[in-house]
Amino acid sequence: MNRNEWQKVKKIFDTALKLAPEKRGKFLDENCDEDKILRREVENLLASFKDDSFMEQPAAREVASVIIKAETKNLEAGKCFGHYEIVRQIGAGGMGEVYLAKDTRLNRKVALKVLPEYLTNDKSRLQRFEQEARAASALNHPNIITIYEIGVSGNTNFIAAEYIEGETLHKHLKSEPRSLKFTLDAGVQIVSALQAAHSAGIVHRDIKPENIMIRPDGLVKILDFGIAKLIEEKPEPIDTKAATAIKTGTIPGMIIGTANYMSPEQAAGKAVDTRSDIFSFGIALYEMIAGRLPFEGETAIDVIGSILNKEPAPLHQFLSNVPREIERIVGKTLKKDREERYQTAKDLLVDLKGLQRRLEFEAELEHSSPSNKQAQDKTQIFRAEIPEETPTLAPNNLTGNLSPMVGREKEISRIKNLLSQNHVRLVTMAGVGGTGKTRLAQAVAQEMLQDFSDGVFFVELAAITNPELVASTIAQPLGVKEAGGKPILEALKDYLRDRQLLLVVDNFEQVVDAAQQIAELLAAANNLKILITSRVLLHLSAEREREMQNRTLP
Repeated sequence: MNRNEWQKVKKIFDTALKLAPEKRGKFLDENCDEDKILRREVENLLASFKDDSFMEQPAAREVASVIIKAETKNLEAGKCFGHYEIVRQIGAGGMGEVYLAKDTRLNRKVALKVLPEYLTNDKSRLQRFEQEARAASALNHPNIITIYEIGVSGNTNFIAAEYIEGETLHKHLKSEPRSLKFTLDAGVQIVSALQAAHSAGIVHRDIKPENIMIRPDGLVKILDFGIAKLIEEKPEPIDTKAATAIKTGTIPGMIIGTANYMSPEQAAGKAVDTRSDIFSFGIALYEMIAGRLPFEGETAIDVIGSILNKEPAPLHQFLSNVPREIERIVGKTLKKDREERYQTAKDLLVDLKGLQRRLEFEAELEHSSPSNKQAQDKTQIFRAEIPEETPTLAPNNLTGNLSPMVGREKEISRIKNLLSQNHVRLVTMAGVGGTGKTRLAQAVAQEMLQDFSDGVFFVELAAITNPELVASTIAQPLGVKEAGGKPILEALKDYLRDRQLLLVVDNFEQVVDAAQQIAELLAAANNLKILITSRVLLHLSAEREREMQNRTLP
């Protein structure tokens, strides 16, 4: 459509917009004549302009980009716009044109977004935009773009923001080889920024690689809160669906965001909350690891159908050595039911940082081990003799180089076989002191490392006499901390819920009143198994007893 045709569309659209909705049909009949294309374009714009939803429909953005070019005067290099000197245009989109400019007062580079006239004619919309822009500008976080000024020069509204040198995550993924280290580092920064925004009551609603900048020094910045919404704290007491929409700043039935990175609730046109950003981040995280999107299609409708109805392919199909923990984290972010997703960005951040620390620790151990140094020295000579994939031990905190337990092989085998049975979740090795329960439990744990993909962890309770400290003591070797205001026991349940893990808990007789906490952990985590040493039984329904007498098992 050429400029003259767009001028005609806009003229009719501007007039129709001022009319009551019930009068627009007659007006279009009179002014569009028999031109079906003209009428369809006007009707699309009117449909997209409902309440606060204009520019949030993908189709409306495409239409608006043409109007912007017709209405926004290109600012020439060297010209002044207020106290900003234009350097060059660096972008354009549905919300206006963006220029690199120099702030002549503070002598710094800025990104200057100039808004088109049609977006500022409506006072209520302008007030809403300024409210959201001020909220975003109040976010003082290193991973969120800084807004310096919201103002007017002549009749033109503008936003002056931090100018970020670097490249978008979208461009980076196309030009750089995939790296799990980079992915986790960038992921932690992105989620940290989301946590700050969500804590301030802001849902971004368009998290995607194009809205994430990577500076040369590796610092990540989230851009473009152009369709972000404030979370109202006290919505009007109307019907449930509408109240939810007001609370999240979303109109039911409107599709908001970029199709490939939408949450299921966005794709279905439902109200969204902070968990929508978590799903969108999950898509970007999947893409960073797999090098492809989890939900694809030839058209936007196909993509939306995939988001609503299909499950993404497992990450290990694209990356053979991807840690199981990152697969679990990505899977939880991409749960279609938002009640099953991470409930807060803070909870997600805890898991990402935990995995990041674990991988860094394992890398340091591998780098510092004498055997690894010798292997590195011989790499060039014996490279062909080193297998491409070597088995790796599951995460653990077990003591290495334990001396063999001569004469107790059958006991170890019996306990291992018991723990290997699907219906057995809890085994208690009961007996008086001096029967070797601790050492035997350690030997069992060492031999079962390959049976529990998410790890085997030894928990020592010898110094604990207060049952209330059991949950926090178990949490320590796992790296679990209180998150989102949850008690440590609840945080443990969330952490263990999807993990295949063995806990070896030693000296439980001193805190036997905490047995119910063990029962709760087992109930919350279907793949969790626990081996306990104690002088007394726990008397739980899931418990299997192995009494220790004279160093033999009956």
